[in-house]
Amino acid sequence: MDGLLSTMLPQYNTLFNKLIPLIDQWKHPTIRAVNYLIKIVNHGPTNRKILADHLSFIDHMLTLVDTPVIYNNVLDNFSHAETNLMNTAVSFLANMINEPAILSYIKQKKMTPSFLRLTSARYEPLVYNTYNVLALITTEEDISKMRNPDVLLSTVTESLRAIMTDQNSDKKNQVEQLLEILKGK
Repeated sequence: MDGLLSTMLPQYNTLFNKLIPLIDQWKHPTIRAVNYLIKIVNHGPTNRKILADHLSFIDHMLTLVDTPVIYNNVLDNFSHAETNLMNTAVSFLANMINEPAILSYIKQKKMTPSFLRLTSARYEPLVYNTYNVLALITTEEDISKMRNPDVLLSTVTESLRAIMTDQNSDKKNQVEQLLEILKGK
């Protein structure tokens, strides 16, 4: 699968280069197709390394998160196309952000306000994935501006607990990142 993704990712990027500028015109079939494509790319743990060499794909995900026509239509109903797409995009970023190059790249984009807006969504999986991203990208200044920073701390500690109890996982980098957050860096 990794070899296939390496081959297909440039083509997926070309497709997104054409689709993203037209996002305000997307209909539900396009939204669902983009959602499935993101799920394909998100499949497999080594995809983080491959995507670190294709950061423009990360840009496309960040654009989805920051596009009003998408986030304004996020509802508490998972069958709603925009909610499903937003959750898939944020889940994708939450999965990929554990790659140091991708984390650094997203931090440089200063997207905290865009993600904070999603914390008021009614769809709990989206809110959880959003807090997982926020746990790694927020600065001390961002945290001081949050309405409810306790939720972020709770998410960080819950993520740390989940990683520590997963005996099949080598997530040293994730643990270090979460401990840095708790330390206040």
